[in-house]
Amino acid sequence: MRFQLGQSTLRVLLAVAPMVLASQSALCTTNARETPSLLGRWVGTWTNVDNIEKGTESFVVETQAGSTIAGFFCWNVRLDPATCSASTGDYEPWTGTIDSHGALRIMGKIGVYPAKLSRDGVSISGTYQNQTLASHKGRWSVRRASVE
Repeated sequence: MRFQLGQSTLRVLLAVAPMVLASQSALCTTNARETPSLLGRWVGTWTNVDNIEKGTESFVVETQAGSTIAGFFCWNVRLDPATCSASTGDYEPWTGTIDSHGALRIMGKIGVYPAKLSRDGVSISGTYQNQTLASHKGRWSVRRASVE
């Protein structure tokens, strides 16, 4: 099948094409989301998959450069909420990323912690898997700590 366009139709198409492309380009940039800021302390709980072990935690984001984040978890089942004032043996440093949709990819010293930031930006929930103890896996969730 072969189409023939008259010169006037071709001129209109050539005149409109740049406007269509420009509007699509503008649409892409205006719909782009910014990476949410996670800086600060978040507090919450963790539960092992078998529900035998559970405890409190602090999730601290010390640095954020764009989508790259770094900080530490403070695991301490003796304090409620976890205050991160316990021995350094209860701290787990981590590095990770957050994308513009709130998906977190965190790799800690002993485990991996995929998670998701809530739409309103006030809580994070996810799972964990210890890299050396296959049975140590479960769920975790935190909320922004209140400023005192």
